[in-house]
Amino acid sequence: MTDIAAADAAPPSDKRVACFGRFMMDVPSGAEVGYADAEYRFGVVHTERIALEGRKFAAAMEEREARYRSVDENRDRVLKQTLSPSPESRIIVTSERIFGDDDYGFEAYRVDHGVLFSIEQKNYESAVMRAKVLPFLQEKLLPSLRARAPDEIPDEPGLCIRDGFIVSDGSEQAYERINIGLRFKRWPDLALSVTTWTIRKAEPSLLERLNGEPVPDIFKPLISQIKTIREGRHDVGVIAGEESMVMLPTSKGYKVHRFHWESHFEPNTPFKPMITVMLDTGRSPNGDQQPTISEKEAVELFDAVVNSIRLRPTGPARTSEAPSPRTPLGAFVRSGEACTQTGWWQCPDGGELEGGNRRFLLAGEAMPPAVTLGAPSLLQRLSGERPRHEAPTVWKLVAYAEEPRPTPDPVSDVSAPQEGLTGV
Repeated sequence: MTDIAAADAAPPSDKRVACFGRFMMDVPSGAEVGYADAEYRFGVVHTERIALEGRKFAAAMEEREARYRSVDENRDRVLKQTLSPSPESRIIVTSERIFGDDDYGFEAYRVDHGVLFSIEQKNYESAVMRAKVLPFLQEKLLPSLRARAPDEIPDEPGLCIRDGFIVSDGSEQAYERINIGLRFKRWPDLALSVTTWTIRKAEPSLLERLNGEPVPDIFKPLISQIKTIREGRHDVGVIAGEESMVMLPTSKGYKVHRFHWESHFEPNTPFKPMITVMLDTGRSPNGDQQPTISEKEAVELFDAVVNSIRLRPTGPARTSEAPSPRTPLGAFVRSGEACTQTGWWQCPDGGELEGGNRRFLLAGEAMPPAVTLGAPSLLQRLSGERPRHEAPTVWKLVAYAEEPRPTPDPVSDVSAPQEGLTGV
């Protein structure tokens, strides 16, 4: 009995299991599992195991902020704002003037039990940054990140990523892409990858793509040398899918394996994403080489991985503590104090205020002073200036973040990478 067959015949409790995204799979005997950086919502979520707790984390963040404060605003990105949703997380907001427009970006960090999570993105308009990006980072994404041991299989809704977990019930329908790879010492030329990601729109299936692509004339003489092992429908439990398993000829006289399985998917559905499994052989740092795995072993390995894929069972989401109560509408906070609630705040001071007397403010940032615009002098009129007077004031909470804005702003959807971004 081969290693793969033996592993497949073992009782489920004896199998190694790996989770990726919202799914899980059995790990064949002798395999080493590696994770690529995940993509979620805004872009790539980097993870790094590092001793950076408490004061060390705060010092690292202050050093990062100092780097932005020291640059020339006419030549590079500058610091616009910092937010600290918790002692273990930090958001650094930056801006750069590009072709006359302000290009906003952010760096977001969270450290948890020796794992540092970081997300970086730019090319946002100011309105999108304040109304959608920062509230989501501060109130949802950063608090949902936590460290995960390599062999931990969480039982709560969310996504398994490298050394971490993103708590999510999928209702936000965010873009998700997670990839893991399997490597074998006994088959060093073999690469096997498993990827799951949400697709934004309908696309042809695997077999539709393969059968619909014309073959260039230069490759037509090789068609007769391709060996098709299997091709067609291959469902895995309730997951519908298709496969193409072929052996391709090489210029050195041997064939290499090219196996591909792909699930059917529903657009924008986290629990029915596109899942692909790809197995390739003949890879070497020094160029192509003859496969070290036999055809029979390759088929057994591929089937063992594909047929073990299933949705990770979950229960209710766990919470470590009760959610913080909302600041009641009508509450007052003075200038200079920390904002207690993300939402719309109103300044009762009379006169014409710069930026209006109603502002969208984020929890944790300093409440601003009232900036009153005075009547310009003749010289100021000629130069286009107006006198500005700052004074401390008291702000009143008048609406929560999810309530309608006082005036509609055209903001873009930021639930998928690069959507809602301005061109640069």
